[in-house]
Amino acid sequence: MSPPRAAWFIGLAIAVSLTGCAQTRLSHEPGLVTTWDRRPLLPADVPITLPLVLYTRYLEFDQPSDPSFEKWWSKYKVRHQLEDVIGEFPFLALASSDEVPTGDRVVVEATHAIRGNTFLNTVSQSTYCAIPSSSRGVIELDARVYRTGQPPTSYSAVGTYAIKRHVLLLALPFVWGYKVPARTMEDTFRDLFLQIQRDLIQ
Repeated sequence: MSPPRAAWFIGLAIAVSLTGCAQTRLSHEPGLVTTWDRRPLLPADVPITLPLVLYTRYLEFDQPSDPSFEKWWSKYKVRHQLEDVIGEFPFLALASSDEVPTGDRVVVEATHAIRGNTFLNTVSQSTYCAIPSSSRGVIELDARVYRTGQPPTSYSAVGTYAIKRHVLLLALPFVWGYKVPARTMEDTFRDLFLQIQRDLIQ
């Protein structure tokens, strides 16, 4: 291998090894979780248990992601994040993935979308992040609550976080924020469930 080509491959390997990603939480809507003191709001004597059905999808720049990745993300990430949160809301019971309950229930559609300038992100990826890029992660949760004798009620919550990629970010591990997407998803679930819980106790 000629010296210029060897130098090119070495430089490429260094660039790939140094590629880093910084993630920062941005906002929540409606933002109830920011003021919640984590005490149960439902009276103990209210016998309400609603099975929850979860549907998910993952989008990358408005396009469906690879099916195998989406299956992994749905089964091992979102469901795990939901399980971490649902115990804080005793009126909810997570339905199994093979069970579709009828009657009283909560149906949640969870969308995790990565949005940004497709062209700039493609250029950044083609240069192995030597050219920096930025995008935005958006968690969108939509729920419908079905209760016997009542019309369905709709709820929604949104959480966002920023993503910045550059080869030099590996040298700054304190800004990676690798738990940011999971924490954003969990708090967006809380925002959604707090709305539902507030209506149930009125």
